[in-house]
Parts: sequence; C-alpha cells; structure tokens
Amino acid sequence: MKSLSCLLGFVFLSRHEEQTGDRLVLRNHGMKNIKTGRYGDLYIFIFVKTPTSLTKRQEELLTELGEIQGDHATIYKKEQTPFDKVKDYIKRNLR
Repeated sequence: MKSLSCLLGFVFLSRHEEQTGDRLVLRNHGMKNIKTGRYGDLYIFIFVKTPTSLTKRQEELLTELGEIQGDHATIYKKEQTPFDKVKDYIKRNLR
C-alpha cells in the first residue's frame, strides 16, 4: 500500500499499476467549498520519471524484468539529431 499526503491527512492507495498519464480521483478529499461546506474531489495525475540514459547492465535488467512480466518491451535508443552527429564528430576527431 502506498500512502499519499493530502489536505485532510494521509490516504492509502491500494493500486499498484499506475502508468504515466493515469488520473486518480479521491472523492471528498479536495478543497472545502465555502458556500456549501462540502469537500470537493482531489485529482491525482501520475507522471512516472523514466531514465534517459542507461548503462548496459540497467538495460539488461529492464529487458529481464519485461520478460518476467510478460512484456516484450524494447529499449529504444534516442535517434541522433544532426547537431548530435556534429558534436560526436568533433569529439572524436578534434581532440
């Protein structure tokens, strides 16, 4: 279980498979309406930070995890922009 701090204290979440872009709604855990005295809904937007550069070992571990979970995920390399190619050329040849 994961705990989340909100306006009214802590809430425990039982979900375990959140993905980037998911939205959770906690009913009656948001801001209090001054006129009615009721609490609104609290919206939680999930953003998972993914690493941008991995070591060879980290890539192997992620691939293995995907195989265990039944996901055949492929690790895609970031395509080089023309600027990146020029930078690499300078690093290799002008040292």
